[in-house]
Amino acid sequence: MGTARSEASQGALSFCSLPAPDARDSGASRRVCGDVTLSQANKLSPGAVRLILGAAHGDLEEVRLALRSGTPPDVHDGNGMTPLLAAARHGQDNVIGALLEAGSDLNATEHSGRGVAANAAASGSLRCLQAFVEAGATVTLRDKRGSTPLYLAAAAGHTDVVAYLLSAHSVSTAVDRQDGKTCLWAAAVGGFAGVVKLLVAAGEDLNCQAADGTTPVWMAAEGGHADALRALLNAGAQGDVPNKKGDTPVWIAASRGHENVLEVLASRGADVFQENKEGTPPAWVASKNGHTGCLKILLSAGQDPRCADGDGDTAVWAAARSGHVEALKVLLEAGGDPHTSKSSTPAEAAAKRGHTAVLKLLEEAGANVGRLMEVAESNHPAREKSIERARLRSARSARPRSPSSPSLSRSSTFRKMSVSLNVMSSGVRWKSVAAAQRLRFAARRGNTTEVEVLVKRGVNCNAVDINGRSAAMIAAEHGHSNVLLVLSCLGANLNHHDKSGSTPLALAAANARASCVQFLTASGVTLDAPDNQGATPIHNAAQSGNLECLTLLLRAGASPLQPRLNGRTPAWVAAFHGHAGVLEALASAGAPLDTQASDGTTPLWAASEGGSLACVQLLLSRGVPLSTMALDGTSPLLAAARNGHTDIVRRLITAGADPNTPNKDCETPALAAARRGHAETILALHEGKANVISRNEDGMHPLWLAACNGHHTVVEALLRVGASPHLEDGDGDTPVWAAAKSGHAKALESLLRGGADPNKIRRRGHPALWMAAQGGHVDAMEVLIRYRANVNRGDMKGVSPLLCAISSDATGAAARLLIEAKADVNRADSNGVTPLCQAAFHGNLGVVGALLAAGARPDRVDRNRDKPIDIARREGHSHLIQPLYDAEVRLVAEAEAKRIVQEAARRAQDEMGG
Repeated sequence: MGTARSEASQGALSFCSLPAPDARDSGASRRVCGDVTLSQANKLSPGAVRLILGAAHGDLEEVRLALRSGTPPDVHDGNGMTPLLAAARHGQDNVIGALLEAGSDLNATEHSGRGVAANAAASGSLRCLQAFVEAGATVTLRDKRGSTPLYLAAAAGHTDVVAYLLSAHSVSTAVDRQDGKTCLWAAAVGGFAGVVKLLVAAGEDLNCQAADGTTPVWMAAEGGHADALRALLNAGAQGDVPNKKGDTPVWIAASRGHENVLEVLASRGADVFQENKEGTPPAWVASKNGHTGCLKILLSAGQDPRCADGDGDTAVWAAARSGHVEALKVLLEAGGDPHTSKSSTPAEAAAKRGHTAVLKLLEEAGANVGRLMEVAESNHPAREKSIERARLRSARSARPRSPSSPSLSRSSTFRKMSVSLNVMSSGVRWKSVAAAQRLRFAARRGNTTEVEVLVKRGVNCNAVDINGRSAAMIAAEHGHSNVLLVLSCLGANLNHHDKSGSTPLALAAANARASCVQFLTASGVTLDAPDNQGATPIHNAAQSGNLECLTLLLRAGASPLQPRLNGRTPAWVAAFHGHAGVLEALASAGAPLDTQASDGTTPLWAASEGGSLACVQLLLSRGVPLSTMALDGTSPLLAAARNGHTDIVRRLITAGADPNTPNKDCETPALAAARRGHAETILALHEGKANVISRNEDGMHPLWLAACNGHHTVVEALLRVGASPHLEDGDGDTPVWAAAKSGHAKALESLLRGGADPNKIRRRGHPALWMAAQGGHVDAMEVLIRYRANVNRGDMKGVSPLLCAISSDATGAAARLLIEAKADVNRADSNGVTPLCQAAFHGNLGVVGALLAAGARPDRVDRNRDKPIDIARREGHSHLIQPLYDAEVRLVAEAEAKRIVQEAARRAQDEMGG
């Protein structure tokens, strides 16, 4: 049984990087690394080299020739790479059938612990993965780092593979990595928005943190992946979670120079002021690194140009010290102080590093330069190279991790800013831009006096920031109706639309600013102006749940009927967010309560999905129909059941909803509740006469899904209401088998306590204990053994649970558990591999000792006539040579002693007979 080799094998060459197919020669002398041949590096026969390379290149003829010549199908290189693993890694699905027919081990793993499913997932070969799954490969096996096939596919951005694993096999997104990195985290690193959306839909934790404190949002921000970031934020991820250093997503985006990311975060309300643990604000680090575009975004969002770090040095000082002229110009025109800082003046810092252009700019701004220009000129030649190196380092740090989101060049940054500034006002000058920024900052703080003074001095009251927001919009968003009054008197446009299409009235309604809504409606602004998504101010009021704002809008004549582009009405929005008072007010104003959105969902469906019992009761009292379903066939009852809203499930059933109506994927409310682990909901459905043994398209029933996903409370609930623990799915797998495969010990115990058979074999011949051993699930194995599972029953190739445990669990805990349970320590598979051979192959001294103590024979040989000591010697496990040698000596001594005793007995018998 081929498996991963030990780390003790040093200097072995892997087949991870292979020569091109047309470079193939006879095999034995092929060069792969300088003057080292494959045969020399890996001590492989020419036939073995030919087989592995043929599999990696997808050369079916080469593979068949090598197999016919007698080459073992599971031959491996120094990193444990077998032909089947090589084919999986390189996506060569055309050779898989031939290798499997020849007896290639589907459960072999590389040195890293990766199996065939992991390699296929990492390479993005869906056809390979499907072939392996059909042959019986597990898609949940973790490598030594804890990565699953799903994690590897997500990290590489293979959307089709991720979709297959999530939909076809309901693979859990949980990853047991020591660094805490999840599938969603890995997808965000690469900026794979499609994968992110799939994982979010599968219920992945949006705000999970790795060991260093980074979240998926943080990693998307660091890499400059705006699309992935939007997908995360749209799903409800938090945008301000810092890492362990205190760096927020805004801070890291400013540090890396990712304007696109910074725009997204700022537009979603992320805190642009939050400092890290060293007291450094985002604008300071943007100034230090010369990211002018980011700096402009932060200043337009209200960041103070006079901000300083934890040491008291200002952003102006940081830009001057680093020689970033354009960043310094932006800071000075926004009101930055050119005179003072704690460590030294900006001019002194610039002179010390030879930044003459910076000194000229500071002098124009009124700084006292004196003789510092001479100092700078003398330092300039010595500093040129270091400045250039720093510039290159800054450029490299701004480069995103994925080619899908290339970083913006300096020239494109200024072109982009030029467009934004032209939108603000024609013929704009830097000084007017800085003044407009101060106007918006004053509006944000509610400072009416400063607003009036600035406008009367000539500042354009309708100038906008990079998101297209004017001072009036900012005042409305933050609830300053007094500022709106001043701006209105001074000629501000109260109907202005920002880049998202929002108006001041829409922002006031969205943020529950009733005083601003009252002022704006009284001022005669457009009441039903839609944004880019078709949402009107009344939609925003319905979402925020502010009844006062909604009432003001309705009294002013706003329409409660207008839908968004996706067909969702204000009533739908209010129902989904659970605002029963708002929903009732809309109904009283004549809003229809049964209008379907573009996806077929109604307000009743939305309330059921969102979990608002009050809204559901209100809608039912108004006589809305129960039978209207979404386009995918999901009923309000199914929506409530899959989200665990038990009280709504009971209310809908009482009102006459059918508890057995499936969606178009044949998923019933009971199946949905079981899959997501809602035990109370299952009981409520049973009380409502739901069929608790209904099946989906794959033949999976609620008990099977609960066991597969480890929901032991659901398992117990289903058994309590009469579900059979023996009921198989469409592939012949029992709930016990499903729980064992995934290592869910509590679910297993519940099933076995309920009368399930631990020894029932699935159609493909793998017992439950075998599957638990293959996954290294020690807790699940303990439960099965306690309930009398057969510790020696293997698969169709004769591979016993003990052999599986030795291969899958490097700690040896699973193997020792089986040895203690009296597993046959000399039972060999069809290739003659015994547990002691397997332990010698992996270099596991503890398991070797336990096997020898339990009576394992060190003289048994495999199909290649190799004894355990030969295997250990070949694999470089020198620490095993002595104990295996001593065991052989003892065996010979015992045999000789037995022979002597028998000979003496025979002679004595002969003498007595004579």
